[in-house]
Amino acid sequence: MFVIAKRNIIIPAVEPGVAPVALHKDLFAAVPEWAAQTDYFQQLVKDGKLIVTDHSDKFTQAAADKKLKPRRGKADEVPAEAAEAAPET
Repeated sequence: MFVIAKRNIIIPAVEPGVAPVALHKDLFAAVPEWAAQTDYFQQLVKDGKLIVTDHSDKFTQAAADKKLKPRRGKADEVPAEAAEAAPET
C-alpha cells in the first residue's frame, strides 16, 4: 500500500525487533500491512494526515504532469497593464 503523508510521521512497531515506519512530509512511501492495520494509522487516515493510494509514484506523477485545459474566455483576455501599454491601431 502506498501513502502520502501530510506531516512527518513515525508509526511505532507493534512487535519487538521490527523497525518503526518513518513517513516524510509530501513524499510517497510503501507501508507494510502490519502498520496499516494499527489504530494509529487508521486515525491518521481518518484525520487526513495520510492519503492512501493503490498507485505508485509513477502514476501519480504522470497525473500531476498532465496539462490542464485553459478556462473558457481566459485565453482572449489581456491584463489591464498590457492593454494600456499596447498601441492601438
